[in-house]
Amino acid sequence: MPDQIREETSQESSSLDSVLPSSRRTFFKTIAGAGAAVSLLSKSAWGQEIGYWAKDLAADKLTQMYTDIVRIRWHERTMVDKMITDTKYRGYNHFYAGQEAVAVGVCAALVNKGPFEQLDLVYSSHRPTGHAIAKGVDMKKMAAENDFRATGLNGGYGGEMHLSDKSCGFIGADGMIGPGHVIATGSAFAFKARGSKQVAVVFAGDGTYATPHFHAALNNGRRC
Repeated sequence: MPDQIREETSQESSSLDSVLPSSRRTFFKTIAGAGAAVSLLSKSAWGQEIGYWAKDLAADKLTQMYTDIVRIRWHERTMVDKMITDTKYRGYNHFYAGQEAVAVGVCAALVNKGPFEQLDLVYSSHRPTGHAIAKGVDMKKMAAENDFRATGLNGGYGGEMHLSDKSCGFIGADGMIGPGHVIATGSAFAFKARGSKQVAVVFAGDGTYATPHFHAALNNGRRC
């Protein structure tokens, strides 16, 4: 059977060579070679001190990060079940399952506790729950806000689209596509004016990066 598979693969390769022009075949071979080179170089780069590596973190820090990843996934799956099975649930969620490590990795490098004037700020998007949990937002209060309850983070007036918790520097989500970068740029200007070491982080997706807001923020950010 393996010999048969190899023979069929060889025939398919020969058939492909007969269909593609020589210039096209050369192009594909060049791309394949470049990919192999990048793979080898990336492996050798691990031996250099060029970035923020997990090996530089203490064991308790790594444990906490993994715990946060699991908490986010648990929350997202639980809320999915609630939306599907609880007819009295009033909220509507945009979930962050599968992207937990992104939020946790970023927020682990930020200042999330202390006076507001020292906190790093996070601006979120249409999928804010993972970002919020990673930044330190109280999960129970956030769940209550998502259900528009008075015990929620913002008194039930914001819902998922406008989650916000000043106590940990989570400035919030948004009901539009794109404004987070513009507002975060304003925060960055304020940090510079005060001489603060704070940073403003924006989480977003492909939809946001296609908006004029994002490009305007990049142009304005060059002045910071």
